[in-house]
Amino acid sequence: MCVPLPGLESSNLAPADIRRGAQHLLREITDFIEHKAELGRPVVKLPLFYVAGFNFLKQHAEKTGIRDPVLDFLPNAVEMVLFTECGPPPPGTLPILDARRMLVEPAASETSLLADVARFLGDILEYCRNAVQINGGRTMPPLPYAYLMTLVWFQETYRDDPSTQNLRLVASIPRLMQEYLRRALGDLVPPAYVDIAANGSK
Repeated sequence: MCVPLPGLESSNLAPADIRRGAQHLLREITDFIEHKAELGRPVVKLPLFYVAGFNFLKQHAEKTGIRDPVLDFLPNAVEMVLFTECGPPPPGTLPILDARRMLVEPAASETSLLADVARFLGDILEYCRNAVQINGGRTMPPLPYAYLMTLVWFQETYRDDPSTQNLRLVASIPRLMQEYLRRALGDLVPPAYVDIAANGSK
């Protein structure tokens, strides 16, 4: 069952939802890249929530005939940010657009559900940890809106999966995310941090 997420629970997103999601995603991927550059860490690969968030929005835009210029330009904007902050990206860093204008990972990427969920947990942790270090270790950042889009993307992708194990894994993502962040960042992570972010998203 899909977790109800304000603005994302509808089967057809409105143009304003598409635009808002694209703006959030661009800002959050920009933060991800800029924080890594400021901390002197190379961007080896962009996070899963970039690909999943973009494809989630693109699928809904295509389904309802919405053309959003911010969403359409987003891959170019991300590439420009990466080039500006880090120089030319090494091969395999950037996902590419396929014939359907969806982002696809480099061919060498592992694509099992378990691998994707593990990568998703690690990417969100890296986003939060870097933001904490940038702000001097004082507070947790807001959970990125891309987390919510990626969660719904997992739910929609595996909604009709015949594997009970896969369905249970998808349903457990919020709990796993909360536990993973708490283990890594300790008391900086408030109780129900993930649930509060989802229920309070606007």
